[in-house]
Amino acid sequence: MWVRATYNGQSTTDTFTFIILEPPTTPIISSLSSETACADSITITANPQPGFNFEWYKGDNLNVWQLIPGATSNTYTASSTERYWVRVSIPTHWECALWNDTSIVVSGTPKPFMNDTTFCQTTGASYTVSDNVNNGNYTYTWLQGNAIVNPNQVQNTTNIVNIKNENNCSINDTMMVKVNPLPTPNFTNDITTCGEFVTLKDLSPNANYDYVWTENNNILSNTDSLSVNYTGTFKVETTNEYGCAVNDTLYVLASESVKVSGYNAIPNISINPKSFQFYALGTSNVTDYLWDFGDGMTSTLESPVHIFADDMNSSLITLTVSNDTLTGDCARETISLNMDVSGTTSIGDLNEEYTMNVYPNPSNNIVNVKVGKGNIVNVIVTDIVGKVVYSSNANASNLSMDLSAISSGLYIVKATVKDGSNEGTVTRKIVKQ
Repeated sequence: MWVRATYNGQSTTDTFTFIILEPPTTPIISSLSSETACADSITITANPQPGFNFEWYKGDNLNVWQLIPGATSNTYTASSTERYWVRVSIPTHWECALWNDTSIVVSGTPKPFMNDTTFCQTTGASYTVSDNVNNGNYTYTWLQGNAIVNPNQVQNTTNIVNIKNENNCSINDTMMVKVNPLPTPNFTNDITTCGEFVTLKDLSPNANYDYVWTENNNILSNTDSLSVNYTGTFKVETTNEYGCAVNDTLYVLASESVKVSGYNAIPNISINPKSFQFYALGTSNVTDYLWDFGDGMTSTLESPVHIFADDMNSSLITLTVSNDTLTGDCARETISLNMDVSGTTSIGDLNEEYTMNVYPNPSNNIVNVKVGKGNIVNVIVTDIVGKVVYSSNANASNLSMDLSAISSGLYIVKATVKDGSNEGTVTRKIVKQ
């Protein structure tokens, strides 16, 4: 193009080039109205215009805005709630530009907060499910189940909750709840022992159970049983294959007890061949005695005398000793022994001048036997039930016996005495200390 200028009749001309550039069109954003993104971000798109530059800004208005570095395409991913501006310009002429804007609310999606949960069955307990993930104004709508988990019964359930924020963005969160059974051991009751070992045990042992026995936090055993012989409080934890455990406490009382090892019955020949005096042996902690002579007669004396009927040859003698100040089975003990009650054989045709002395009596070890007439051909020593504890053959009017090998108690000495053609048995009692 050219131009002429005239002044006072004089003129001049000049030329210049005038370029008319095609401007961009007003950018069209995907939505000119406010948008809410139910996500952590939203992509804003302006209509593509090939050959033009794009720039994205954020701010309340064009007087207060901030260029977003690197945002130079027709799309931008917004991750925060803002008012966003897009500027489209001619590459060589920045001032030739058009603008548009949109407001974006990046609300985000509620986050799941429930995890699949396993409980052990617990009577009377409940657990509240709490949201420790989402912060803000949320509403919760339980579609299945509720926030209270009740593990009182073995069960498998599914709890579903809808979580919605203030911008109506929501998700469904699911939690599987499994309640496993507790172990069911069957332990023995509290036990009283009279000093012997007793066994605490699971009467219904399960191969899938693990056991830990403790006393004062010290581990004693990892089996289904524990043997002890002293007073104590013992705890056992039983765990099943699901890791669920129960605790039990058992008490053992070690008590003193009454003791009796046996009895002796010594014939009272001078009274009656069927008369015997009874002595309890090896007693301790005894305060009361009950003798049952097996013929319907009883006695509560410590050393009673009893005469059996002439037609009785044996009887079951039962002795019960007790002490009411002691506990349970430790307060009582009973022994029963069959006894020969046929009586002492007389000395045949020997008359009363045939006597026999046994001395010293009581004795510790050596006992002397001496008859006044005739010779001793045999002597035996028995306990009260007829068991022979010593025997010796002789042919003399006196002999000595070494009884050091027998225990303390009452014994019967029976000597066979022979004088010419006369022969008989003489019986005496002796106390071995």
